[in-house]
Amino acid sequence: MTAVLSLCFCVVAALFASVGQAGAPGYVAVMGLFGYEPVTIKAVALALTTLVAAIGVVGFQRAGLLKTRDWLPFAVLGLPLSVAGGLVNLPPAIYRPVMTVVLL
Repeated sequence: MTAVLSLCFCVVAALFASVGQAGAPGYVAVMGLFGYEPVTIKAVALALTTLVAAIGVVGFQRAGLLKTRDWLPFAVLGLPLSVAGGLVNLPPAIYRPVMTVVLL
């Protein structure tokens, strides 16, 4: 099961990165389909999204296509606010319908 989940994460990361995104909704959907709990989903999705976004920023910056002033404000505000949002815990009866609507 771990190999299939890892493969799904790689596919999601590649597909989202190909259009300039980090893939958070994809990771959430994959883990939801595999039956993971909301606490695990939030932590793993945040970590994977941060990793994929950082890889993209470094790649674009090395290629000279992105300057620090273009991405730094988003990193300074986005990461801490994402962590703060991840600290909000909804009961599963509310979390699952909300995530279903958001993902659709």
